[in-house]
Amino acid sequence: MKKKILLVFPLLIAIFISLYFFLNLINNSNKNSLKYYTKKIDEINDSTISLMKNENININKSKDRLPEIISDLLELKNNLNSLTLSNNKIELKNNMLKGINNNIHIYEQILSILNNPKGKDIDKSCESLKKYKEECLKYYALTPKSVKYIDNSIYFIEGLIRENKDREIHESQYKDFVDSLDSILSTFIEIKVDFLSYREDINSQKISYSEMTTTLEYIENELSEINNEFSKLAVPNEGIESYKLFSKTLDHYNTYLKSFTYALNKEIQNNKEKTSAAALKSLNYLYTEPELNYKLMNNNYNEFVKIYLEFKKENNIQ
Repeated sequence: MKKKILLVFPLLIAIFISLYFFLNLINNSNKNSLKYYTKKIDEINDSTISLMKNENININKSKDRLPEIISDLLELKNNLNSLTLSNNKIELKNNMLKGINNNIHIYEQILSILNNPKGKDIDKSCESLKKYKEECLKYYALTPKSVKYIDNSIYFIEGLIRENKDREIHESQYKDFVDSLDSILSTFIEIKVDFLSYREDINSQKISYSEMTTTLEYIENELSEINNEFSKLAVPNEGIESYKLFSKTLDHYNTYLKSFTYALNKEIQNNKEKTSAAALKSLNYLYTEPELNYKLMNNNYNEFVKIYLEFKKENNIQ
């Protein structure tokens, strides 16, 4: 019995070793065939279905797994490139290499866009992605699972492009509004004057009534120009409050100028009639209304400045 066991044992070892080498030979033979690479490419591409969530791509999973998928395809490409085949299969091998190359670019492009979804050239990147897919299909068929992932990625990216364009339009509208209003505001600040303080200059003869009247006419003309430019502004939704407050400020200032001009003309008239100093002093009541109008304008202006600065901050506009 022992002799039989001793005879069988070496035989089993020999069979096992032969089987091992035979299987290894088959495996190596498979690795040297284009069918092996086609199967591996399909397996790698099929794995992208795990990067889907319902009908949408899973962004975080894609960013995490795509580098590995790209690496696996690169390894296959390098192995296939070093593969020696018979002359009648060289063209098939070259076509498969071209297919893998475009296949790799597909996933590289998707990954690049997902890592920089607000990139300025995202529309060009999307066109490149579509081109890589088209080129890849010239050399071999992508699996249905990978086509689903790629097409859903393109759909998602096209949504990003629309969002980016909407944001660019939004930012452009807001910037144009701010640039125009800043220019108007700068001009307004130059003519925003409290003329009540000039009465003392008139009394001390530092300035004449004629000079005062000329200055008022100039300011009124400038204000008219400001109103004209202001009326042309295209106002974004979030800028409406600032627009209304500044519009009221201009209206109050216009009212102030008219009331002050009226009071000044009355004073000039009384002065021509050589009314007594006491009588002239009694004319101070004429400036009560202008003083009130200036305060209203100034309060409104301060509120405008506060809201306008908040608007610019919220929209990241300097």
